Amino acid sequence: MHYIGRAVMLLLTLNGWAIDTTEAFDLGFSDIEFYSGQTQVGANRPLFSETTFGYGVSERLSFSIGHSYDQESSEDVLSSAIFFNALDRDWFHFDLMGAVDETGTTAIMAETNLDFQGWGFQLGVETVFEEVPSLDAKTSVPPSIEDDSTVSTTLTPLIYVQAGSRVQLLAAANIELPSAPTESWDQTCLCLGVNVLIKDNLELITDITHTAYAEMGHNGWGASIGFITTL
Repeated sequence: MHYIGRAVMLLLTLNGWAIDTTEAFDLGFSDIEFYSGQTQVGANRPLFSETTFGYGVSERLSFSIGHSYDQESSEDVLSSAIFFNALDRDWFHFDLMGAVDETGTTAIMAETNLDFQGWGFQLGVETVFEEVPSLDAKTSVPPSIEDDSTVSTTLTPLIYVQAGSRVQLLAAANIELPSAPTESWDQTCLCLGVNVLIKDNLELITDITHTAYAEMGHNGWGASIGFITTL
């Protein structure tokens, strides 16, 4: 239905992802988005929240700024992102995206979209470059950039079905690939979503997720709700 600032991405505040299809913003300052939820559902579990403001530079180029807050880690992060529709055909689209936040984390993503009558498929490939802040225990001197940087690559397949003119059903996976062929899959997230166009300029975004953490050896359920306002 619309372009999301969180990101499947990325999409594009680097701290979470909403399940939705991706499109450019309308021209000008045209988009405000807000999301809140839990990565681990429970009465005493911490919340996260994310806000995005979007600006359409042209029909194919969009820019956004975002703010995210994670109650568990007390992280309060600003970010910016860019979206470019590199190829646009009736049923085939190819998009490029990039984002950076104030901690130095950078993400780039390429996405292929196949749109048919009443349903569609997307496949995104995202690479995240993240600096992990740490100090050497003996010298209290930050280690070299090679020692405290990580690179991760994630595949994001998504399929959607239109259930009427105002309801969209979505299913997606967020699969973090192992950094070496001999290593196990780091994290896999499966997500189901229902998006509803409440009014012509107001969309409700909902999802539930199930995440398997390979290193920690456990699974968890999450959920979020969001709203997109088109100005």
